[in-house]
Formats: sequence, C-alpha cells, structure tokens
Amino acid sequence: MGNRLAFLRRFGRAGATGPAVLVRPVTPAPEARAPLIRFTREQQGDWTVVTADRRRRAGFADLVDAFLFARQSCDAAPATLWLDVDGLVVVVPQDRGWTRKLIGERTSHS
Repeated sequence: MGNRLAFLRRFGRAGATGPAVLVRPVTPAPEARAPLIRFTREQQGDWTVVTADRRRRAGFADLVDAFLFARQSCDAAPATLWLDVDGLVVVVPQDRGWTRKLIGERTSHS
C-alpha cells in the first residue's frame, strides 16, 4: 500500500484508492429493446456491419453504404445502432423507418 500511495502522490493525487466501483447502465426492459446493429470502422478505413441476426459484412467504402445495407437488412424496423469509430462509440436508437438522420448527404469532391 505504501508504494501505491507514493505513486499517487507523485502525480498529485494524495490519498488511498479503494476498490473499483462497477456502474451498471440502466437498460430498458427486454421487450422494449430494439435489435442491435453494429458498425465498426476498421484500421484500413473501411466499414464492417454486423446485422441484428449476427450476419457480418465487411468492406464498405463509406458509412453511407454501410448504413443503407443495415437499414435494408432489417427492413427499416426499429433498431439500436452501435457505431465504433476508432474506439469512440456512438449509440443511436432508430424508430420504424429509420427517420433519425445519422449522417449528412454525400458530397462529390472534384
């Protein structure tokens, strides 16, 4: 314990540390949960989608194409979208028809 306190003091945090506290997120009741669709930006810059039925499809050049594929895969039924962009996770609920805008319009670069 002495070494731990010395280490913490060195970084300006004098005091003892206690056990880690586990915080459990509040989740809706199972019947209210929408299926989860995951989007992951891979190291090469392309996108991978894991659909609600756990089918994995990789190689999307941009997020727009991945989003359109995911929307079609569930017939635009309500879903929870999980986007992992280089470790930043964004969770977006979508209602029927996926009316919540997620991404902007495509622009052409000349």
